Amino acid sequence: MKVCIDATPIGLATTDKGGVYRYIFELIRGLSSAESDIDYTLFFNFFRKEHLPVFNETTKQLNLGHNFHIRLSRFPSRLRRIINLPVELLAGRFDVFHGCFDCLPMIAFGRGVVSIHDIRYLEDYAEEIDNKWIGILRQKAHPSDFYVRDYYARFHLFENLRTNITQTLKKAFAIITVSEFSRNRIIEKLGVSPEKIHVIYHGLNSSFKQNNSLAGSGIQMNYSFPQPYILFVGKFDPLKNLFNLIFAFKKLINTHKDYSLVFIGPLNWFYFILLDAAEKIGIKDRLIFKGYVTDDELIAAYKGASLFCMPSLYEGFGIPLIEAMACGVPVVASSVCSIPEVVGDAGLLVDPMNADSIAEGIYKVLSDEELRNNLIQKGFERARLFSWEKTVRETIKIYRKVHMG
Repeated sequence: MKVCIDATPIGLATTDKGGVYRYIFELIRGLSSAESDIDYTLFFNFFRKEHLPVFNETTKQLNLGHNFHIRLSRFPSRLRRIINLPVELLAGRFDVFHGCFDCLPMIAFGRGVVSIHDIRYLEDYAEEIDNKWIGILRQKAHPSDFYVRDYYARFHLFENLRTNITQTLKKAFAIITVSEFSRNRIIEKLGVSPEKIHVIYHGLNSSFKQNNSLAGSGIQMNYSFPQPYILFVGKFDPLKNLFNLIFAFKKLINTHKDYSLVFIGPLNWFYFILLDAAEKIGIKDRLIFKGYVTDDELIAAYKGASLFCMPSLYEGFGIPLIEAMACGVPVVASSVCSIPEVVGDAGLLVDPMNADSIAEGIYKVLSDEELRNNLIQKGFERARLFSWEKTVRETIKIYRKVHMG
């Protein structure tokens, strides 16, 4: 069997190394390590030269097995969509094509599998939230600034996903999604047959598991955070509900005066707006924003934290939740979307729409030693349930099922 995987998102200079990047990278690396009779082609398609260094570095890091081949196409993506060019003309013949990020190209002979991580771009409130904050961005930033350009890149990405999702689902022989929450939203919003959708959870990088018995921040970082601190890891986005986290933190520092709030994630357009909000309520000096970090640095940041908080309004899965649990950090998280499904009873769940509820949850975990230790122990146990090896095994089953028809 020949399987072609669209690896383009991890070969682009414009891609942040968030959940989708980690999913594609770890899936490919896991497939390369698995015993298999499958012949794989990794398909990358981009036109701009700026992506070449990232493509070269990524393919080197993957450390691919003998049954993997790389096919690089420099055909403009927009033109490919306009003329409806079959992907076989660029990637070669295959039996199964896996679109790893919510879309499938025109396929002439093979069968399509698509991974849909979530459908936030179709939810009614997504556009409302965008409209609310883009006005602030326009007032504060010059049109040529990085933050404005970054916003519009995201806007156009979501626009393309909205435009193409219906055709993608028609082409797909199987849909992979990352949680029961996402599966249910796809069924409800798009009317897809439940039998067509397969839930395969994200995994946990082995480096996090190897270090989960170490005490404190034993891994050296090339930077340090003031102790103690509360940690958030993820993309800065309206649906991460970071305004309510900032408001909750302002309430908390009345009783926990020494604490800082640390954010790790790409410094994108929404970071610019968060910074402005923090300044307005007078806590800008208590917030620390750190951009991209290595896995070792991320592990150290988790281990140095007193608590990890993810108050998101919308998550397809939420990889930082299991990373934090594996690193022995107590978790306070939202009671909506996929988060209860991922966290189970290993975290304290709060109402994300209520900053008082978030503040109260954080206060409880920081103040109650027994609760804190209980969450840490349950977190270790919960994190063991997730592995990329399991993700790989279940994905291979889908490839075989689709190939057999």
